[in-house]
Amino acid sequence: MDDIIYEEHQTAAWYFRIIAAVGIGALLLLKQGGDRLNNYEQGLIIGIAIFVALIFFSMCRLTITLTAKEIRWRYNWIRFPGWRIPLSDIRSVETTKSSWYEGWGIRYTTTGMLYNVTGTEAIRLHLKNASSLRLGTQQAAQWRGLLEGRTGPDARISGNRYG
Repeated sequence: MDDIIYEEHQTAAWYFRIIAAVGIGALLLLKQGGDRLNNYEQGLIIGIAIFVALIFFSMCRLTITLTAKEIRWRYNWIRFPGWRIPLSDIRSVETTKSSWYEGWGIRYTTTGMLYNVTGTEAIRLHLKNASSLRLGTQQAAQWRGLLEGRTGPDARISGNRYG
């Protein structure tokens, strides 16, 4: 495992509010249904509530990690889902903002993939294969500074594949 140069953790508190609302909604449905609901219907309500809560819980925290050779990001405390890009595959880096309508989570946008849990600041990674992606961050300028010297034609990393 590479030594970590820099790491940022972002947690979206509003995700927990959604999880709580789903749980309360499920309890209210069960209470309102009372004896009219059979076991299948009760199980279905509980199952859907648990599924929705797990989806939101798995997306409530984004960790971005920079090592000497790659940048990687993952959601939540588990390492799934997670992605990584070798620094040698990054052509350039810029700071940018996400629009309110692009939302949070994992999104395909007109400018490439967006990985975000809170806020509108992001860094855009322009890759050698002509694609780009954005990583939501609360420290866009700091990430740009860290990545600029390690990516692009003047990168100071071993194994740089620029020709």
